[in-house]
Amino acid sequence: MLCTLVTFGLAACGSDAGSSASGAAAADTGALVSPSVGLIDRSAGDKTAPASSTTTPSGSTTVAVIDKGSPTPVPFVPPLKPVSTGSATLDWTPPTENSDGSALTNLAGYTVYYGTSPDKLTESVKVSNPGLTAYTVTNLPAGTWYFAVTSYSAAGVESVRTGVISTKI
Repeated sequence: MLCTLVTFGLAACGSDAGSSASGAAAADTGALVSPSVGLIDRSAGDKTAPASSTTTPSGSTTVAVIDKGSPTPVPFVPPLKPVSTGSATLDWTPPTENSDGSALTNLAGYTVYYGTSPDKLTESVKVSNPGLTAYTVTNLPAGTWYFAVTSYSAAGVESVRTGVISTKI
């Protein structure tokens, strides 16, 4: 089988048996076109459905041209990059006194605030174990992340935030 791909979605195919110097196929008026793959099937036993063909005036060449229409542009989709995530571990010294100077006796935990802007720490997580002095924030997408921590009492009174710190993931 001799097939030639022609620009703009056209394919021209023909048998290579007895081809002329121009590469055209020998006469065979019983060629079939396979609609599923766009090829001429010259070996099929059923020759009742002739291909769309053009015959030269001498009747010696039959070539089928299957128009598949204008090619549909395939949009460029860049390869997906794996989303890299990281983590940040914060550690602190537990408070020992209230803001009025009295001993802190009812520490209940901490709140870790974080975000991608030092002015907008929009995410938070409660650390309800007052004995912990570190916490790891996980699954952070790449970029610069900002953090601050508060402590809170059993009565729900929250301290002021620590200074904001940052790290790059």
